[in-house]
Amino acid sequence: MVNNAGIAGTTDSIEKATVEDYEQVFNLNVRGVLFSLQEASKHMGNGGRIVNISSTTTLHPSGRMAVYAASKAAVKLFTQVMAQEVGDRDITVNTVTPGPTVPGMFSRLSPEHQQQAAASSPFNRVGTPQDIADIVAFLVSEDARWISGQEICANGGAKI
Repeated sequence: MVNNAGIAGTTDSIEKATVEDYEQVFNLNVRGVLFSLQEASKHMGNGGRIVNISSTTTLHPSGRMAVYAASKAAVKLFTQVMAQEVGDRDITVNTVTPGPTVPGMFSRLSPEHQQQAAASSPFNRVGTPQDIADIVAFLVSEDARWISGQEICANGGAKI
């Protein structure tokens, strides 16, 4: 199972965040993941694989992203706890933490912001969906059977 749904919501400061912003983001990014994990634990057979998608906003916080970053930090914690809870059934649970990826949520930002992000990576580009999918494919493979409760940062070495 891959928990890949997410929403950034509005990108207002903490001072301007509303109850509606919080509920919209946390209902999908946190509640959705929690209950997906719950169902997976009931129905997944031994040796299953779970990958949760977080965000590098949890590693490199910036202004105007607090609600989103906090929701994705909860996802990382769910990963660590769930790995403990289902490990006796040889189920692995990991988090992939993508950096700026286009297309994706990052596509909504200005071309200038996207260029800045690309310049912050030694590869001089932002990520692609294929970059992230390849990591997820590895984590759900038998080759990753001994990796659990971990966070894989997939940001091309970027500093943002």
